[in-house]
Amino acid sequence: MSKPSVETIVSYVARFHDLTVEHLAGRGRSRRVAEVRHTAMYLCCLLRDDLSAGVIGRLFAHDASTVRQAWRETEKRAADNPWFAAHVDALRRGIVAAGPPQRR
Repeated sequence: MSKPSVETIVSYVARFHDLTVEHLAGRGRSRRVAEVRHTAMYLCCLLRDDLSAGVIGRLFAHDASTVRQAWRETEKRAADNPWFAAHVDALRRGIVAAGPPQRR
């Protein structure tokens, strides 16, 4: 089974939250955008364990330490909040079900 592309992960998370890929790949610091960006980074790490934090960070215009911080914050938030844990799992399942991008 192939792994979803980072583009698939980011676009799925962005669409789900009614944001654009540019929002998540940008430097915007609003709380909402930052939380969704951290969730997308977390899912990239989770679903694309073949990519380093540095590579994922560059895709989001951030550094590896930001990706590691996003991982820690998302894990803690999910552990403390069952609704958020279910939300992240639903996103993960949706991304996996969406599969790799289709060639046109």
